Amino acid sequence: SMEVVLSYEDSCLYSCDVALLQPGNWLNDKIIDFYFQYLGKELYSSVRFISSSTVFMLGLCDTETAAEVLEPLNLSASQLLLFPINNNEDSRSIGGTHWSLLAYDPAFGFCHLDSYSNMNRSPCKRVACSIAPLLKVSSDVKSIPCAQQHNSYDCGVYALQFAEIYARTFQSRKESDNASSQKLHDLFTKVTPSKISKLRADLRRLIETLHKDQ
Repeated sequence: SMEVVLSYEDSCLYSCDVALLQPGNWLNDKIIDFYFQYLGKELYSSVRFISSSTVFMLGLCDTETAAEVLEPLNLSASQLLLFPINNNEDSRSIGGTHWSLLAYDPAFGFCHLDSYSNMNRSPCKRVACSIAPLLKVSSDVKSIPCAQQHNSYDCGVYALQFAEIYARTFQSRKESDNASSQKLHDLFTKVTPSKISKLRADLRRLIETLHKDQ
């Protein structure tokens, strides 16, 4: 299980990580970060995808420390910023049981997309509060209507699907200069369980393809 399947940017995926993409498994931070890096590098260069380890630190620290963590990333309030949120409260270990997506959208501020009835409200709020002063924006978080998972393990796949939709919409919005919150809500509520299964399979294929090319 410790065989390296893929090294991509800062991501190193082992066979045990890739196995989590089979149906019925909860995704770990390695898979989340790999797809975030892939989306940012290959598809949506105008969007900033923040790694789960950075987000984890932001949830634990004060504004001063947050400033040090974020400084090298050079974020600005004119960009779409996407943060994977995990409900792990223990600073000593990677863990937690639920993923959701926090977005900072220049048009709408902080928006939270949670496939399990806003379960991650509090870790999400902590992260928004630590970043808001640096961006000089309000730390208010809007909860955005979105598709809900029908099981206990697909939260990470929903978070990735929401991130891809948000990035795609933002990139096309920049081109057409038209920001409609209703249009956004419609896209997020229309995510079906079969779309989520397809994303699992697509990710397995993507990793296979990149593995062959490396």
